[in-house]
Amino acid sequence: MRPKVEAPHTILLIDDDPLVRSTCRRILEHAGYLIVTAGDGATALGLLDSNDAIDLVVMDLVMPGMNGAAVLDELHRSSTQIPVVVMSGYTDGMLTNELHSRLAGFLSKPFSASRLTSMVGQALREAPLASHYAGAY
Repeated sequence: MRPKVEAPHTILLIDDDPLVRSTCRRILEHAGYLIVTAGDGATALGLLDSNDAIDLVVMDLVMPGMNGAAVLDELHRSSTQIPVVVMSGYTDGMLTNELHSRLAGFLSKPFSASRLTSMVGQALREAPLASHYAGAY
């Protein structure tokens, strides 16, 4: 049974693997979310700068170029307080305790559709009411 989405939330989904990105997009759209996608960290940051409607970021940690840890650092520097759920099959020390403390959730790959939608729903329920806030992230 899929969770009922009261009002559509917009999620930025970041993953360099097109298959993972499209699969997660379909799962989340089926659950009632609006999805914006990016294949890398730099593109994702551009989308965040130009779209105030993003309520949650769901991203891979290990990506070529700007990885998920670098995206988290940029969000922290810009004082953007959008909740972030990280998904990864391995972290190889990239996810320090400090970075982990900034996350709304962590999904170990592989994960089920129900685990993804459950984690997203939980992150959105526990998030502040507005997408962006000034202040420390």
